[in-house]
Amino acid sequence: MSEDDLPVLVYVGAYAEVMFLQTLLESAGIATSTTDEMRGGRIGFEPRLFVRRADAEHAMELVDDFKKNGHRTAY
Repeated sequence: MSEDDLPVLVYVGAYAEVMFLQTLLESAGIATSTTDEMRGGRIGFEPRLFVRRADAEHAMELVDDFKKNGHRTAY
């Protein structure tokens, strides 16, 4: 695995927000992964969204735009 392929955390939040951002990033051509615990539906758990290090800068721009525009319910 190269340095560019290392996972970088780009977002921690509610399940719906992580799923929205995952769809947004993947539609922009950015591969994503989430924590395995997300599938368990644990109460109080905030899932995490990761991207490849090579894509982190672009991904963070999209995540920051999401945070600024407040599209938390645009799911």
